Amino acid sequence: MSLSTNAITTLVEYADITVSEPGIIWYWAVTGIFSLSAVVFLVGSFVVRHPNVRLLYYLSALSCYIFSMTYFAMGANIGWVAVEVEFARGSQVVFDTATQNPTRQVFWIRYAGWLLATPILMTELFLFINAPLSLILHDIFMVGIVMITGLGGALIPTAYKWAYYVYGAFACVALAWMIMKTGYLHATTKKMPVSSLHLLSFALRNPYSFSLDPDGPFPALYRLFAARIPTIDSIDPTQFVGKTILITGANGGCGFECAKMLAHFDCRIILTARNLERGQEALREVQNEATRSGIIPKVELSELDLTSFESIRSFNKELRKLSKVDMAILNAGIYDAEFSLCSETGRESHIQPSVNELLNQINDPTAYACYERYHISKLLVVLWIQELAKKVDSSKVLVGSISPGLCRTGLFRSFNSNKIAQLLEKIVYRNVSQAACQYLYVLATMNQVSHGSFFADGKPRPYKPTRKYLE
Repeated sequence: MSLSTNAITTLVEYADITVSEPGIIWYWAVTGIFSLSAVVFLVGSFVVRHPNVRLLYYLSALSCYIFSMTYFAMGANIGWVAVEVEFARGSQVVFDTATQNPTRQVFWIRYAGWLLATPILMTELFLFINAPLSLILHDIFMVGIVMITGLGGALIPTAYKWAYYVYGAFACVALAWMIMKTGYLHATTKKMPVSSLHLLSFALRNPYSFSLDPDGPFPALYRLFAARIPTIDSIDPTQFVGKTILITGANGGCGFECAKMLAHFDCRIILTARNLERGQEALREVQNEATRSGIIPKVELSELDLTSFESIRSFNKELRKLSKVDMAILNAGIYDAEFSLCSETGRESHIQPSVNELLNQINDPTAYACYERYHISKLLVVLWIQELAKKVDSSKVLVGSISPGLCRTGLFRSFNSNKIAQLLEKIVYRNVSQAACQYLYVLATMNQVSHGSFFADGKPRPYKPTRKYLE
């Protein structure tokens, strides 16, 4: 009794169906792309200082180098064998299928390149999201199964090719599941700083991401370039002359820029800073701005740490000694990549000023990633202004919230050290002066009609019905 292997025939030395001339040209083009990418990653590795980040550049360069060699071989028309086609279908060559099947050119070098380079890419991905070694080894093993079954199904002349592809398909499903589910869970732990993977995942899960909703990314990106935002020349300086203006978080970013602009308008400016040393530097710079304009500086500095209720109460006592405060720019904010709690209150740092017990969920380090915490904190500011506007007399006090859009401030300093990210920031983001002009324009033009409004691009934006965000 013999066991049939269902073999069709053996490999032959020529092929009837081969890659076309445009296909060869495409292989050479891809070779050039991967070669250039390998050089770029190698050069980038010398720019990056952190050894862990440099490792990612090395792995990227190595995988590009392997792909470059692979497509070079395919462009040179080497690294292939001819395999008889199991099911003869129409082609540009006419065959007598009664006596023979046509042969097809199969590049085994392609599978070899994938087998070498894809595990490197998977290792890079899982190192990037802080995955454990067990997950990395599991996915490398699955990648090997996919490549080997693909190569076996392509080269081995048998009627059982479908079995190779079934095994490979199961391995693909397992690989995809581990990447999208288990890998994501590791990426969003408190130990993992924010990365482009986080932001991409957040964008893809946001229902507005692929819509033309006014709050979606495409209209927002369009407004960054096309919106006519206020300039310093469009602001009426008489609205600030002789006024007392409080600015929190004035030692950097939008607050610091607002203070420098207001220094030209002959008003009294009260700066606050958590770090007095940096605050003193900002104070001197603002005073110099006033002096250069021929104005006697009227700028003061107070210590205020908004993560400390004790500091807030102490500052409030000092503030009550003033006869009046005409305007306030409450600018201080953070965007921490790492989960952290305020030592005084035990609350998550983004949401620290709130005392609402409903926000205890934010204290769970696994509940939200850092970018989600930041967005929640901004949502709460808008909701707070809505409620505050209902409780204060608009004939005496006007309140509002504002988003200056993406700006080049120190807000993203904890995760934008990458040179590419900094380049994109320079291309897309507004400069800090454009942001400050929006703050001052809103201060100068607010009235009882716009009381409690949310401002963006220098004008009030209509509120939408709020939806439950915290469960």
